[in-house]
Amino acid sequence: MESVYDPETKKVKKKIIQNFGKSDEFIEKNPEKYAELVEKYGKSKEKFQTEKNSTISSFFSENITSTDDILKNFNGLYPQNLSHLILRKLWKDDLLMTRFFDHLKAQEGLEFEYNASDIALYFAALKIVSPMSYLAGKEHSPRFLGDPMSSYTTDDIYRCLHFLSKYKDSIMKHLCNRVGEVIPREKSLLFYDCTNCYFETPCNDVYWNRKKGLRILRRILRKENSDFQNLSDRDLNTVINESPEYSMILEELIESLGEPLRMHGVSKEKRFDLPLISISLVIDEHAIPIDFQIYAGNQAEASTMVESIKRLKEKYNIKNAVLVADSALNGTKNLDMLLKEGLGFAVAKSALTFTDKIRKSELDLTTFSKVKDEAGNETSFLYKIIPYQNVKYERKFENGKWISNKYSIDCNMMITFSEIRKNRDLSTLEENILQAKAAIERNEQINLIKNGWKQFVITSDEIKANTAQNQSTSGQSDQTDGASNTSDNNATNDEKQKTKGKSKTKETKAKNSEPCIAVALNDKKIEKRRECAGFAAILFQPPPGSEEAMNADYVSSLYHHLVQIEECFRIMKSEFEIRPLFVRDRDSVTGHVLLCIVALIMVRLIQKKAAEKECSITAAKLKEIMNALTVLTLYRDDNHCVYLKSKEFNLTNVLRKVKEENTTSVVEPEFLFELLTGVKMPNVSTMEELRKIFKIKSMNRSKDQIEQLKCSVSA
Repeated sequence: MESVYDPETKKVKKKIIQNFGKSDEFIEKNPEKYAELVEKYGKSKEKFQTEKNSTISSFFSENITSTDDILKNFNGLYPQNLSHLILRKLWKDDLLMTRFFDHLKAQEGLEFEYNASDIALYFAALKIVSPMSYLAGKEHSPRFLGDPMSSYTTDDIYRCLHFLSKYKDSIMKHLCNRVGEVIPREKSLLFYDCTNCYFETPCNDVYWNRKKGLRILRRILRKENSDFQNLSDRDLNTVINESPEYSMILEELIESLGEPLRMHGVSKEKRFDLPLISISLVIDEHAIPIDFQIYAGNQAEASTMVESIKRLKEKYNIKNAVLVADSALNGTKNLDMLLKEGLGFAVAKSALTFTDKIRKSELDLTTFSKVKDEAGNETSFLYKIIPYQNVKYERKFENGKWISNKYSIDCNMMITFSEIRKNRDLSTLEENILQAKAAIERNEQINLIKNGWKQFVITSDEIKANTAQNQSTSGQSDQTDGASNTSDNNATNDEKQKTKGKSKTKETKAKNSEPCIAVALNDKKIEKRRECAGFAAILFQPPPGSEEAMNADYVSSLYHHLVQIEECFRIMKSEFEIRPLFVRDRDSVTGHVLLCIVALIMVRLIQKKAAEKECSITAAKLKEIMNALTVLTLYRDDNHCVYLKSKEFNLTNVLRKVKEENTTSVVEPEFLFELLTGVKMPNVSTMEELRKIFKIKSMNRSKDQIEQLKCSVSA
C-alpha cells in the first residue's frame, strides 16, 4: 500500500498495489517472500536518504580542479525565494488561516476552483518581501520556489480579493482571536487613527460611475432599438442627455453602482490632484491591528470615528476600554459618543486651541508639577490637570424642520510643558517670521491656502475686507441714527438679498482679478504662538463607572504610545506600498487593504518572536532578510535539481549602536529561517527534503520555471 496525494480533493488517499491476504498467515507461510517485500518496499527513510545522497553526489565530484569542471556537472543557476514557505508555518499553525478558510468554505457552501488561503498567503508575503501590483505579482511568481501562482489565473486573484472583501469581518475577527491566543491582550487600550491613500488616476468615482452607467445604457438602447446601432457613442450620449426619460434611467443606473469611494479630498501626502480613500485603523497596546474600516476620500476623518467605534464594539464586545487618538479626532461630538458607548478616552489637544482664559490663567509654570516615568523617576516634563467642560450644538435639517442636537463633555485636561519643545517651537517660529518678512519685502503673492510661514502674513485682500466691513458697519450705524422716517426701511427682502449678492459678486471678482500680496506681519498670531510655545494638552476621562483612576504618569505614557499607530501606517505605506492603489472597485480595494493589514499582523508576530530571542528587527530589515532567503537551483538536462543555500555578505553599520545590552540588532537569514520554521536551513537539499521541512505535500517546478531554466542553459 502507498499514499497518493490527490490535487483535486487536496487529500492523501491510500492506494493498494497488491493484496497478499492476512499479514500473520502470509508471514508464516511465505517468510522468504515477506523478506523480499521488506527489502523492496521497506526502510523508506534509508532509501530516501540514499537517493538524496546519490542526487547530490551526481552534481559534485572530488576531481574538480577548475570552474570548467564545475560547469560540466550542471547547466544553470537559478535563485528562488523561500519567504512564502517560511511564512507558511506562521500562517498555518499560529494564525490557523488554512483551517479557517476551509471551514468558511464548507460553512458557507462555497464552490470555487482556486485556493483562497494559498493566494492570500502569497500576496501577503509579497507585500512584506517585494510589494507590487497583483498583475505584476502573478508574473513574479516563478521567482519563488514552487511557483505558488502557477495554477491560478489573474481572474482567480481578483475573485479572491472580492472573496476577502465579502468575508472581511469574519477574517479580522478570526485573526483577532488567534492573536489573542498567541499574545495575551486585554483590549483595555485601543489606539485609533486615520490616514488616506491615493489612486493613480485623475478622475474620481463620480466620473467613472457616470461613464460606466452610460456604457450600460448605450448597450441596452442599442439592443432594444436598431436605430441607435448606427450612432457613435458620442452621438448616443447626446441623445441620452437630451432625453428626460433616458436621463432618469441613467441616474438610476449610476445609483445602483453604489456610493462613490475614490473621491478627491484633503490628502496627508499633498496629492490633492488624485482621488483618495480614507482608512481608519484600531490597534492594541502591542501595536497589532484589531480592525479597520474604509471610507470615501472626501469624508472627514472626525465623522468616521463614530461609525468605526460602534462597529468595533458590536463585533468584539469591547467594554471599559480607553481610546487614544490624536488631536484631529478630539471633537466634542466624538468624545460625547465615546462616553455614551461606555469608553474612556485620552486624546491630544493643541495648545493653539486654548481659550484666552486658559492661556492667561492656567499657563503659569509655578503651578505645574513634574511628570514621572514608568520607573517612578522624575522627568523634565511638567504637567497640570484642570477640569474641562465643553458643549456643542449641531443643527440638522430633517423631515422639513431643523433639529438641534446637544453634545457635551465633562472631563479633565492635562496641560504639559517641555523646555525642549519650547525651544523647538520658538526656533520654528523665528524661521517662519524671517520667511514672512522676506515675502513682505518682495511683495510676494500668497496663495489662498495659508500654511507654514504664510499664516503669519497679512495680505492685501484681508486689509480690503476689513476696511469694507468697517465701512459697512459705520454706514449702518449712521443710517440708523439719522433715520427720521421709515421710507429707507421699506426695502423688500428680495432687494436686500440682491444687493448682498451683487456685493459678494463684486468682492469675488475683485479677489479673482487682484492677486493677494503679502503686506504686513500678523502680530496677533505671532504673539499667540509665543505664548503657547512648549505647551500641549491631553483630554482624558476613564470609562464611565470605572473605579480605576487615570493619573498624570499613566495619561502621559498612554499618549506617547500613540506613535505606534503612526508607525503602522508608515510601514504599510513605505514597506508594503499600500499606495498608490492599482485596483478600483470597492471589493478589490477592501481586499487589498485587508491583505496589507494581515501582512502587518504577521510582521508584528515575527517581531514578537524575535524579541523573545532577545533580537530586534524592523519591518525594513525584515524585508531585506526575506529577500536574502533564497536557494540556488542547480539544474541539468536530466531534470535533476539540487538546491543550495545562498549567502550574502552582511554590511555592518558602524554608526548604529545597540540600545539594550542583551539585544542584538543583527539578524541573520539563518536565524529567521530557524525562528519561523523550527529547523535549521540546510546547506544542500533536494525538493523532497524541502517539502518535508515546509510540510507541503505537493510542490514542484512549474512549466514557466523549467522553460526559464532551459533558456538559461541554451544561453
